[in-house]
Amino acid sequence: MSELPKIPPWMRFLEECTTMFNILLWCGAVLCIIAYNLNSEDPANLYLSFVLILLVLITATISYVQTVNSEALMESFKNFLP
Repeated sequence: MSELPKIPPWMRFLEECTTMFNILLWCGAVLCIIAYNLNSEDPANLYLSFVLILLVLITATISYVQTVNSEALMESFKNFLP
């Protein structure tokens, strides 16, 4: 059985950053930056955009680590087969 080619780690992390929920969070961050540019007297929108971007990066990192760990576990199971 032929194996699929390995996906580079940076591409896998990028996939985790662009899931449907994370795309919604990216859009929210962009809208907050636009709202801050329209009314720059109140920095709350800028802070909120930074929080949303940080949230995307944290959830993508956690998801990436879980994916890598589960793939390593499945690879170790493959070694058990004769």
